[in-house]
Amino acid sequence: MSSFRKHLEKLKEKNKLITVSKKLNTDNQISAGIYKASTKDNGYATLFNSVENFPDWSVAGGVFATDSLLALALNTREDNLLNTYLDISNKPIKTNRVDSSPVKDVIMKNDEVNLLTIPFLTYCEDDENSYHHSGIIFTKDNDNNINKGTIKRVEVLDSNTMGIYTSQYSNFSRLIYENERNNKDTEVAIAISVDPEIYITSQFPNKKGAGCLELAGGIKGEPVNVIKCETLDLYVPADSEVIIEGVVTKDRVLQGKWGTERANYVLLESQYTNDNSSTKLVGYTFKVKAITHRKKPIYLAMTTAFGEAEDRSLCKYFTTMAIRNIVITQLKCKDDFVAANVMHGEYAVVSIKNADMDTAKRIIHAITTIPIITKVVVVDDDIDIYNCDEVNWAIVTRTTASKDVLIYPSPLNLITMDKWGIDATTPCNGPIKGQKEVFKRSLPKDLDKVDYI
Repeated sequence: MSSFRKHLEKLKEKNKLITVSKKLNTDNQISAGIYKASTKDNGYATLFNSVENFPDWSVAGGVFATDSLLALALNTREDNLLNTYLDISNKPIKTNRVDSSPVKDVIMKNDEVNLLTIPFLTYCEDDENSYHHSGIIFTKDNDNNINKGTIKRVEVLDSNTMGIYTSQYSNFSRLIYENERNNKDTEVAIAISVDPEIYITSQFPNKKGAGCLELAGGIKGEPVNVIKCETLDLYVPADSEVIIEGVVTKDRVLQGKWGTERANYVLLESQYTNDNSSTKLVGYTFKVKAITHRKKPIYLAMTTAFGEAEDRSLCKYFTTMAIRNIVITQLKCKDDFVAANVMHGEYAVVSIKNADMDTAKRIIHAITTIPIITKVVVVDDDIDIYNCDEVNWAIVTRTTASKDVLIYPSPLNLITMDKWGIDATTPCNGPIKGQKEVFKRSLPKDLDKVDYI
């Protein structure tokens, strides 16, 4: 049994998997079910065993949607997730090459290729097309002599063409630009429904000799088995349910409307600029050369919508690690740092103690240099950063807008992408400077001793 299927069994044993036998379509019904399950209680994964028009397929979803589900994937506790992430880079294990795998049960090449045989989902109500968010995209990292794995948003355009969308400043884009300068196509393999550890390590940067597969091996305590692609000089996880092989050409494609990781919609670049441009965002054309998959495969879908979206949850702790490193290592505030929480992918709340007049603002200045972070709030250690009511209370009662709200205009003039920070710590100057008792929450005494209500 594959690592992915073993993980589904584990979720079932822990009562964290909802199995649905009703026949549902890929045009919103399944994605709606995944969304509803992932936002129920502390989050559930789902497995749909009857997919309309795809009789041999099942669809799983919401596997990494919440902290409780992430903790199960890493065999740890929720309150130990950050420590677990911090340890991941310390023990990579090299991959092991194998010659055969069930992912080669069905092989389609060239004219046989048909992406429309895979149950890609429509995720959000106004999406213009089916999108794929759950594949690990592998390319060859020649500098580090490893296969580089990452997650990008992919649009299904026709039976053998996809559009891959990412920032023009990403490592993936840089690799494509370098190959294009040398008149080369970029070989790409997309692995779907792989070991859960690989999904988590795909968010980590490559190091010399250690990409996401080697880091995943470190978590597992054994090598990740890899197998060579049918048409490419790339090795991919042998435990995958599906592999899509192809090349990124020099052509570009226009993206359709889609629900983003910010839980709203993107269509035109002009939505995010002030110059009234009508230029659409473009992506890379991915021409598929081969598809291989298991018999009766399970397609993993990832949520991307308002709520418990996996494209945010998988990034959350890596971003928290970056914040921690900035505060402790760069700003040398080890004794001040308490914790950090990242919400909606780009909103960070940081808790500190013993804050002087400048500490909170120095932290805001530093954290807003992280590309993905656009909003920062710094609070005292008496505030629960996981409780939005308490964070909002600190903002309301401890800030002076003219002094404590910092604005960083977007250098690209992007609408909604200005960065800001709020110092919501107890004021350190003025007539009541540092007097925390003045800013203490007014509550009845001995609340923790109430056992009669």
